Amino acid sequence: MKFSIYILIIFGSIFNLFSQSNKYSTPDYERIESSINDSTSGLFYNRLMERFLEGDSTLSLNESRHLYYGYFFHENYSPYDSPDYMDSIRAILSLPDSIFLQSDKFIAMSDSVFKYEPFNLHLHDNLYYFYYANGKTEMANKIRVRLNIILDAIFSTGNGLKEESAFHVLYTAHEYFILNIVGFEFGGEQSLIGTCDYLSLKENDLDLDGLYFNVSRLFIKISEFSTD
Repeated sequence: MKFSIYILIIFGSIFNLFSQSNKYSTPDYERIESSINDSTSGLFYNRLMERFLEGDSTLSLNESRHLYYGYFFHENYSPYDSPDYMDSIRAILSLPDSIFLQSDKFIAMSDSVFKYEPFNLHLHDNLYYFYYANGKTEMANKIRVRLNIILDAIFSTGNGLKEESAFHVLYTAHEYFILNIVGFEFGGEQSLIGTCDYLSLKENDLDLDGLYFNVSRLFIKISEFSTD
C-alpha cells in the first residue's frame, strides 16, 4: 500500500475505538433488504449508491450501514473473486511513484473495478493518494468521504474485541485493511471461531492478542454459489 490516510485520523484515538463502553449494533439484514428495495424510501439502494459514488458527506450512519451491508443482496456481490483489471492495477501500484503518479490508466481501471467491487478499501486508499499527490484536492476529498462511509458502517457494528462484538465485514480483505489503519500488525495466525475470523496481532500498546471479524455473510454467499 503506497499510502494509508487513516491511522486514526478519522476515528480519533485508538483507545476510544476499542472502548468497551461504546454502543454497537449488528446489521439487521432482513430490515436492510426490505428498505433498500423500496423505491419510495430514502434508503433505496440505487439512490444510496449514487450518493456514495459522488462522495456525498451528508450520508447518515444509518444510510451508510444500509449501503455497505445492503451490497450483500446485490447481484455483483462476490466475497472473494477479484474483478478484471486487478492484476494490472497491482502492477501499476508496484511502480515507483514517479511513474505511478503519471498513470492515467490507474483511474480508468479503478473505475472499472468499482462497478463490481465499489467498497474496495485498498483501491480507494491508493486512489486517494494518487489524487492527493497530483494536487487534485476535490477528487481526493471525494475518495476520502467514500472511505469514511465504508469504515463508519463497519466500526458501528463492534469493536472486534470478542466474538459477540466482532466487526462485521463483507470481504476478508477488509479485515487486513482495518488492522492497518488502526495501527496493528497481523500476527500471522488466522482461525475460524464460530462465524468469525480471528486474526492474531503482533505486540501492541493495548496488549491485544487479536481481533474478531464476523464473516457470516461470506459463508451464506459461498453456500449459495455451491448450490447453483
